[in-house]
Amino acid sequence: MRISPWIILVVVVVLMCLTTAAAFMVYGATRALTIQAGEIADLPAFDPLGLQANPTPIRVLETPAALPTPTALPESGGEAETGPITASAGADPISAADVPLWTDPNRVTVLLLGIDQRRGEEGPFRTDTMILVSVDPVRKAVAMLSIPRDLWVNIPGFQPGRINTANSLGDAYEFPGGGSALAAATVTRNMGIPVDYTVRINFDLFLTAVNAIAPVEVCVPEVIHDEAYPDGSYGIMTVHFEPGCQEMDAEQLLQYARTRHTEGGDFDRARRQQQVITALRDRVLSLGGVQALLGEAPALWEAARQDIQTTLTFEQIVSLALLVQDIPPENISQAVLDAHYVTFETTTGGDQVLRLRGDAMRNLINDLFNPEQISAGDLRQLAASEQATLSVVNGTTTQGLAAEMSAWLEGQGFPVAEVGNATSTDYRQTVIKDYTNNPYTARLLASLLGLPVTQVQPGSDNATVQDIQIVVGEDVIPLLRGQ
Repeated sequence: MRISPWIILVVVVVLMCLTTAAAFMVYGATRALTIQAGEIADLPAFDPLGLQANPTPIRVLETPAALPTPTALPESGGEAETGPITASAGADPISAADVPLWTDPNRVTVLLLGIDQRRGEEGPFRTDTMILVSVDPVRKAVAMLSIPRDLWVNIPGFQPGRINTANSLGDAYEFPGGGSALAAATVTRNMGIPVDYTVRINFDLFLTAVNAIAPVEVCVPEVIHDEAYPDGSYGIMTVHFEPGCQEMDAEQLLQYARTRHTEGGDFDRARRQQQVITALRDRVLSLGGVQALLGEAPALWEAARQDIQTTLTFEQIVSLALLVQDIPPENISQAVLDAHYVTFETTTGGDQVLRLRGDAMRNLINDLFNPEQISAGDLRQLAASEQATLSVVNGTTTQGLAAEMSAWLEGQGFPVAEVGNATSTDYRQTVIKDYTNNPYTARLLASLLGLPVTQVQPGSDNATVQDIQIVVGEDVIPLLRGQ
């Protein structure tokens, strides 16, 4: 059976960064659900990294010709291409032997942008989805960070606004490199993360690609019932998902990733997008991986040229795909800038926006994108110097689990000041909440418990007076009981 060329597109793009497909999983929802940004000038500029002593908002200029020269991206970011990509390899088939290996040992970071555009529609467009994907070739690790669209940030050359407006402003006012470049500059300016490349995709690409590889298995963690789901034709419909692992076709995948009718709203939706992305990765790998699908890849670029813009070359994309496909799942870290890392604010006009919590955001970004290589001995010394006090609470229905964890920690040299029960009993994964900024203690605890760094969260719920609280989940039961 001949493999559809759209499968190759999914492998080359989605597998490259693990996230390409997510850009469109919210395609129609924005027409009915996106909060219109406007020009809100009543909040001061946000400067989490302290890069401006006295930041002064700049009013958006009336004409592109009058736009001041914006701050350029770091040299590693290069200049974005404003035109559609083409396959530099031409229309001839290629093989893995024709593609150079990715030999640069430096971490490479790609900003993935999803816009609600259908073929033939004119922009500029705000972004519905922004995800940073960072690949560490030496450690063979990947980190994904979803950025909420309502994040209030400094936009270089413009007055502060929601981060999802950067792409539309860059396109409308002819920022060098266009909207993708301005979005990348905005991420770097506010989060301190250099962006090396950008990938921007519209709705048509996602829909066609997912149709080619569906059904895809996804494990739904909770009941989802949405009676106001946008139907793509400016109306609404009802969608419903029961918990459990199940195969979904392309339409169901869109619905699952687009709906925000769960307690966490947009934050939950971002997590579901990442969940679907990893499921898509598993699916395309099951089709034979990049090597099996390279023959038709160059011709596919010509078919996709209207729906994707990127600063990566064709050869770079395939080289990255070959690199990423061999990264084990346990080396893929995923995080969302959710309520642990932002505060909620309302403008005088009644619009709701999000502000980054500086310290919490910096700790997360360091763990994801700049992990320190510290020996176990040094980490213990650094943790001991913090002298953090610990609270342990049971987040499951298994009786006595907090006491078991407390005994285990004390055996590891950690005295526990408080033992009790969490307010919820549905914790499948253990969470470490850091209330008073003790990064080394939190990291050491995560390492000893075998937890990813993304399970360390800033404490913001006043659940304890201790410095760190460990909410015990079901995942550590085998460790505590020697199973």
